[in-house]
Amino acid sequence: TNGWYRLIMPFTATCNIGAMRFTLYGTALTSGSQFYVWGRQAEQGASATSYIPTTATAVIRISDDLSFLSGAALSEMQSSNGTFAVETHNLRGGAYAKIISNSSSGLLEEGENASRIGSIGNGGPYFLADLGTGTLSTGSVKSAVSWSASTRALVGNGGSVATSTGTMAIRDAIYIGSKAKLGNYIEGHVKSFKFYPLTATNTQLQLMTQ
Repeated sequence: TNGWYRLIMPFTATCNIGAMRFTLYGTALTSGSQFYVWGRQAEQGASATSYIPTTATAVIRISDDLSFLSGAALSEMQSSNGTFAVETHNLRGGAYAKIISNSSSGLLEEGENASRIGSIGNGGPYFLADLGTGTLSTGSVKSAVSWSASTRALVGNGGSVATSTGTMAIRDAIYIGSKAKLGNYIEGHVKSFKFYPLTATNTQLQLMTQ
């Protein structure tokens, strides 16, 4: 159908590559049909990143950083009740890479393996939840973490809800995709990030991550 589409093709090279060729195969195009190609790029790594503008030479990309350091949005996220909901795609940052963090800790992060997510609290222990289906490194994953003044809950891809005592870690700042832009970067994409100024129930957490 008509429209612009982003095509991503990861591959493992079996020899040194001096040039690459883009070719369209198939029989779906009818006589007179046209297609346009824009923004081709090749990069080293297991996951595609956002578009990197270049001219005649390769460049080192600047990291995509989203943070809330002050203002009304951060004030809302600092309330005693809240819920974060995130959809990620093909994360390969490794164990404990930060999906959402404050200035020092992972509010929502990759677990010790690609089938788990974790969260740290303030006055409560670090806890983990198993994904209902799939893995963080393959396809889209929906995760959510909620908190109140004394409890927290965590769920991924509609799986079982993990709960813990203690409120969420202090939210002096909010960073998406890293630990305060100093390390523990994710590799992949954050497709969506949502904050709700209320504590979602366990059933709501499962429904929003299915």
